[in-house]
Amino acid sequence: MSLLAEAPELTDHAHGRKLAQDLIDRICLSADIADALFSVLSVHGGIEARLRLLTRALVRVFSAPGQDIEIRIDVDTDPWKHHAEIILQITHELVSNAVRHGLRGYMTGTIAIMLQRGRHDAVRLIVSDNGRGFAARAEPGEGLRIVQDLVARNGGTLTLPEPGRPARMQVYLPPGRRRHEI
Repeated sequence: MSLLAEAPELTDHAHGRKLAQDLIDRICLSADIADALFSVLSVHGGIEARLRLLTRALVRVFSAPGQDIEIRIDVDTDPWKHHAEIILQITHELVSNAVRHGLRGYMTGTIAIMLQRGRHDAVRLIVSDNGRGFAARAEPGEGLRIVQDLVARNGGTLTLPEPGRPARMQVYLPPGRRRHEI
């Protein structure tokens, strides 16, 4: 990469080489996240392939060193394009929150994503983790506010667990709505 060519002192020492490699890895993971969300480069396959690429990259970006987080994805069918884009955006926020908050401090954990098509192309998305449980907060954080906004703009509902209960967020998106930008 040209970054390393312009700063050869980075690679003169083991710490500098590791730092440079970490930077390169983060740039590549950012490209994977953008590709999964927006098909910027070329994700082959349907929603399941995009969910796998997205969640793998998010776990690598947000997990602690040595932390082992398993991702389980159960998709019963590909939703139509409108729902797919919204689902990917919502999943991005919920998985990021699960890694950064729900599984923080745990050396192992599991995040489960279930996507089901209902009647008339309605969609149900469930994202859960086996971490510390849903925290009681006076106000939701930025990620959860983004999810609430996306769901509301698309006529859906978001069901959150009671504070202290296992984190299991459920999103229902009705059929036939036009996409609204964030």
